Amino acid sequence: MKKNHIYYFSGVVHPERAEMSTRYDISSIECKSTNGNVNGTLDVSIRDSQISAIFRSPGQINDLTDVRNALQEVISSIVDSIGYYQGCGYTVEIRHVSWQEDSNGKVARQFFSTDIYDIQKRYEPTDREMVIEDIPKLISRALDLFQLSNGEAGLCFRLCLADLRMAILSNVQTPFYCYRAIEALCQHCDEIANRGHKGEALWNAFWRFIGDDGTYEEYVRNELKPAADDVRHGNYLRREFDRGKALKITWDVVDKYISEC
Repeated sequence: MKKNHIYYFSGVVHPERAEMSTRYDISSIECKSTNGNVNGTLDVSIRDSQISAIFRSPGQINDLTDVRNALQEVISSIVDSIGYYQGCGYTVEIRHVSWQEDSNGKVARQFFSTDIYDIQKRYEPTDREMVIEDIPKLISRALDLFQLSNGEAGLCFRLCLADLRMAILSNVQTPFYCYRAIEALCQHCDEIANRGHKGEALWNAFWRFIGDDGTYEEYVRNELKPAADDVRHGNYLRREFDRGKALKITWDVVDKYISEC
C-alpha cells in the first residue's frame, strides 16, 4: 500500500478571547485543493481557539498555499456552524504547516503570509532599508485614501475597502467581493458627482471617469460578474476562475479611480 504524505497545519480562531473548542476531533473529511490538483483527508481539532489539522495526501504537495486556502475554507465552515448556534462571528487563520521532508526525519516548515505579494509589491520598494524609510509615505497615502471615506458618499468607499479586504481573505469568494468593490466605487463616483445615474448609465459614467479604453469594462462584464453571480447564487463549482487576475485587475481599477479623485 502506498504511504500517504502527512502535513500538519496550525492556526487560530479569532477572536481568541472567545476560546473556541470543538471538544472532540473531527476526522476523515474529504478535501480537494482550490485548483483541484490535490485530494486528501483532513482531521481537525480546536482547543482554546488553537487549530491543529492533519492533511493526508496520496502524493507530495508542491503548492501548500493552495491547499492551505482550501483547508481554511473547510475549517471556517466548521467554525461558522458553531458560531451560528452561539451567535458569534469567528474567523479562521491557518498560519503555518510542517511535514517530514525526507526519510531521515528532517522536518520542514512553511509560514503563510498575511498579504497578497503581487498586490504588496505594487506599492512598496523591494529593498528592506528603502521599505523602512518609505513607511511615512505609505501612511501618508493611506491617510489620503481615508479621506475618500468621509462625508455621505464616503460610505460607498468604505464598503469598497471592506470588500477588498474580504477579497484578500476569502479565496473562494474573491470574484464576488472584487465585483462588489468595483460596484461600490461606481456608486461613490455617482454620489460625489451628484448625477443620480442608475444601471448601465451608472457603469458607463464610471468607465469614462477612470479613462478605461474598454479593457477593464470587458473583463468585469464578461468574466468577473458571471463568476461573482455564481458565488452570490451559491454555485461555487460552475466555472474555473483566475483569482490572481481578478485581484490584479480590481486593484488596477481602484488605483485608476483614486488617481482621478
